[in-house]
Amino acid sequence: MNSITSIFTRSHSPEARARRRDASQATREVAANIRRRARSRGLDPLSLARTAGITRWRMFWLWTGVHVMITDMFRAQRALGMTVDDLFAGTRGASK
Repeated sequence: MNSITSIFTRSHSPEARARRRDASQATREVAANIRRRARSRGLDPLSLARTAGITRWRMFWLWTGVHVMITDMFRAQRALGMTVDDLFAGTRGASK
């Protein structure tokens, strides 16, 4: 396989699919933790975006869990006063 096509192909092994599934679930769980904390503080997504300094589209992605960017995740965490344990609660990495 040449190097160009190897970039666009991904492994379909059961282990690789399980890793992708677990990563997607962890992303959704982090987004849910941020939503839960924001709602308990009475913040809607746009208010949190302004407070955390995140653009509206990137806040939409973070809020829905579609695409969580690391910098946005930690900005929201800091704006909400969350600990790292609060942020990653419920993910597989938090239970270890």
